Amino acid sequence: SNCFVTGDSFQTYLVGIVVPDFESLSSFISDANNGMLDLKQKSKEEIIADERIVALISECMKREEERAELKGFEKVKKFVLKEEDFTVENGLLTDSMKLKRNVARDRFK
Repeated sequence: SNCFVTGDSFQTYLVGIVVPDFESLSSFISDANNGMLDLKQKSKEEIIADERIVALISECMKREEERAELKGFEKVKKFVLKEEDFTVENGLLTDSMKLKRNVARDRFK
């Protein structure tokens, strides 16, 4: 749903804040072939805390990094899954739907 990548001069890697598309994730979880039916009745918070979901998101990110042929320093080394979407109402987006990077960086430190 949303992703924010940040870095600073004190770290040697990029960090990502990822808000999954819970509608798509719910469809994936509901597919019996994926072995995650136990997550079907869980809250968003419980779903994003599950190590299988973290591994799934990580795998998707790595696949996209390879597709984009990113260099090592351009790749996200660590990421956190969050349930809160980026919206104007919660102060993370401007009225023109642009991310307020400093606000996001402070909120997700």
